[in-house]
Amino acid sequence: MSNYTTTQDILLDVLWRAFENTDGSSQYKDAALRYINRAYRSLWMGGTEFMPNQPTEWWWMRDQASLILNAYYHTGTVTVTNASNIVTLSAAPTISLQGYHFLVTGDDAVYQITSHIAGDVGILLDSNYAGTSASGSSYQAMPLDYDLPSNCLKIIDPMITHRESGGEVFASACRRCGSSTRSSRCRLARRSSTRR
Repeated sequence: MSNYTTTQDILLDVLWRAFENTDGSSQYKDAALRYINRAYRSLWMGGTEFMPNQPTEWWWMRDQASLILNAYYHTGTVTVTNASNIVTLSAAPTISLQGYHFLVTGDDAVYQITSHIAGDVGILLDSNYAGTSASGSSYQAMPLDYDLPSNCLKIIDPMITHRESGGEVFASACRRCGSSTRSSRCRLARRSSTRR
């Protein structure tokens, strides 16, 4: 083949050059596809596997996207008990706090909320509360983990956050891409889905 337009073209040529069947019956088809995808992932990273001294991120693999950061939740108070992972809120949130990180004011330990249903006052932490038992304490439940777009390999520019009215948090303009302040439009290293 002189021109390759798909991964299938490359796969068939690899099998043909190895004197393997190209009708899908070769026992090496899956292994060959894994090696092709490994080489493709090396290209996503700027080719550093091939040229370790030139870790250049290739411009054609960059893109811009928006990421809106959610405000932390701190309505009401909490009751916490030492050596227990059950926490009781004084007011039921209208949203689920599952996956949020939890911090009691005045305590340095941060826990992750492993279970919570919207409209319920009970939450479960990922480990037992190690602080002093207390009732009526202020707290913060913070969303720290965000899903990036499926075609994003990594964020390559810094983000700076600020607060607008209403308590929502937005990332301000990126130093490189100069995006708007309503959301972070930062440059991303684009990752195409694994080719087949």
